[in-house]
Amino acid sequence: MVGLYGLYGMGGSISASGRERSVAAAGLPQGAVSGAQNPAVSQPIPPVTAAPSASREEPGSTTLTGAAAAPCYREGGDPAALAVQGRIQYLSPEEVDKEIEKAKSAQEVMEEGECQTCKERKYQDGSNDPGVSFKTPTNVAPELAASAVRGHEQEHVVREQAQARREGREVVSQSVTYHTAICPECGRVYVSGGTTRTSTRAVSEQPTPDAAQAAFGGFSAVA
Repeated sequence: MVGLYGLYGMGGSISASGRERSVAAAGLPQGAVSGAQNPAVSQPIPPVTAAPSASREEPGSTTLTGAAAAPCYREGGDPAALAVQGRIQYLSPEEVDKEIEKAKSAQEVMEEGECQTCKERKYQDGSNDPGVSFKTPTNVAPELAASAVRGHEQEHVVREQAQARREGREVVSQSVTYHTAICPECGRVYVSGGTTRTSTRAVSEQPTPDAAQAAFGGFSAVA
């Protein structure tokens, strides 16, 4: 037993001395060998952070850029475009011809958009001069109303001057006022009438504010 123990002890010393020789041959201290054998003991592994989940309602924070951000659809295969094209109904050539035949001309469209109130408006003179126009209600086209009113009031101006000369009076002043209004149907402004005012005096008299005045016209639209 003593011999075996001594032999076992000798073998242990040989094994130990052999490890020391290998360490010395490598040029490393003994402590470095023991530390390099168990690196997990001195350097703990950090915990792994869980990746965020992504869904349609709450997309993840990852943003694709460049070519990766483009939709992976083949040309003409975009679902939105296909859905719109599926709702479009195209006419056949026969149906197109029918629609063209039913289409209205430019003149018909203009006639439909014409204001009936302006088209049917009539003018009448309201003065006591029997020699002027428009003594009865007369229809006047909207585009000719302004010139018709100016011509009518000019008749009053000329006739009042002629009457003053016949009576031996002098015309002190004459004025013409044109009236406008707004059509209740189309909202356009039109000439609704006019009034002519004439002031005269005797040749030997001095003009006064109370000089004889004759107001003619009273010309206005009646319908």
